[in-house]
Amino acid sequence: MICEVILTAFYQENLLSLFTISDLHPNKKMKSLLVLTVLGFSLGMFSCSQAEVSDERVGQENPQKETRKKTFVPPASETGTSGEIYITVDESLLPIIEAEIEQFQGLYPNASVHPLYMPGEEAIRTMLTGDSIRLAIATRKLTEEEEEILESKTIAPRHSQIFTEGVTLISHKENNVKDLTRDDLRKILLGDHKSWTDISGSNLKNEIRIVFDHAASGTIRFLKDSVLIGQNIRQDNVYALKSSPSVLEYVAENTNSIGVIGVSWISDVDDEKMRDFLSKVNVLRIEKPDSGVPCAYEEQFFGPWQSFLNQGCYPLRRPVFTILRETSFGLGTGLVSFLDGPVGQRIVHKAGLSAFHGIPRRVKLPPKEGARNPLKSKK
Repeated sequence: MICEVILTAFYQENLLSLFTISDLHPNKKMKSLLVLTVLGFSLGMFSCSQAEVSDERVGQENPQKETRKKTFVPPASETGTSGEIYITVDESLLPIIEAEIEQFQGLYPNASVHPLYMPGEEAIRTMLTGDSIRLAIATRKLTEEEEEILESKTIAPRHSQIFTEGVTLISHKENNVKDLTRDDLRKILLGDHKSWTDISGSNLKNEIRIVFDHAASGTIRFLKDSVLIGQNIRQDNVYALKSSPSVLEYVAENTNSIGVIGVSWISDVDDEKMRDFLSKVNVLRIEKPDSGVPCAYEEQFFGPWQSFLNQGCYPLRRPVFTILRETSFGLGTGLVSFLDGPVGQRIVHKAGLSAFHGIPRRVKLPPKEGARNPLKSKK
C-alpha cells in the first residue's frame, strides 16, 4: 500500500512537470514521459521489493540483524571524556563511586555519567540484559555463563579491578561484643548460633537478627562464597531492607541486630555523614585469616580499615571491578581509565579504601646549594 502511494505520487509529479514545459515537441514529450515512467516504475518496484523483504524478516531469525540491534556502538561524536552514558553500580559502593563520578565530570564538563545504583546482583544482571548499559561496577567478575550471554552478542567483556573494599558487620552500641571469630560468624550465618548467649562475652540474651541491604545484595553472595563456601545463609530472622542507610538506622535502633554493609559507607572518617553513622553503631572486628595470609600485625582481630585491607589482615575483603561491554572506544572506556588512573586511585585512598595501584607522590627537593648532607652529623 505504501509503495502504491509512492508510485502514484511519482507519476503525478512528473507528468505535471512534463506538460508544463511548453517548448518541447509533442513527440519529444511522449518520449520523455515514457522514459520517466519506466524509470520511476523500476525504482519504485525495487524499493517496494526491498521493503517487502525487510518486512518478512521481522518475525524471522536474522543473526546479523539481531547482533546490530543488541551491540551498542558509541556515537561518532563521543569520546573518552565527552558524551553521555548510563552505568549500573552496586549500591553498597555508592559513596565512593559518587565521589569518583563527581570528580570525573568536574574535570570533563562535556561528560554526563548517569549511575543507576541497585543491589549487586541486579547491577550485573541489568548490564547483561539492558543494551543501553555499557558499564557495571560490581564486587565480582562475570561467571562463565554470564560472559556467554555477552559473547552471543559478539561482545567481549573487559574486567578491570579498581580497588579493594570490605564487607562490614555492625552491631548496636549497647552490645558488649566487639570481636567475632570466623567460626562464630560462620555459625551465626548458618543459624547454629541463634542467640547472643551463644557468643562469648555478650551481655544480651535476645535472638540474633541479621540485616542486609537487599535480598539480591552482593554482600549476601560474598558471605556465601567466602565464609560459608557455597552453603546458604539461615532463613529465619534474616531481614532484607531497602538500602545500606536503612541497615545502619535499623541496627542503631535494635540492640539484638547485626547489620551487613559495604565498608565504603563508613570508611571516610573526614565525611561528617559517615562520622554520624559511626557514632550510632559498633563496627565489629573479625578474626584474621589463617597464618598463610601475610598480615604484618600480631593482633588477632581487625576492623575493615585501610591499613588492614592493604595488609590482608581483615578477612572479609573483596575486590571491586569495572565490567565494560563497549565495542569501541567511548565514554565508558574513558571512565574506566579515570578510575584506574592516578586521580581515581587517589580518591579511593582518600576514602579510606585500598587502592589497586600505588599512589604516586610528588616530592619537591631543596636546591643543591645549601642542602644538608644527611650523612654528616649536625654541628
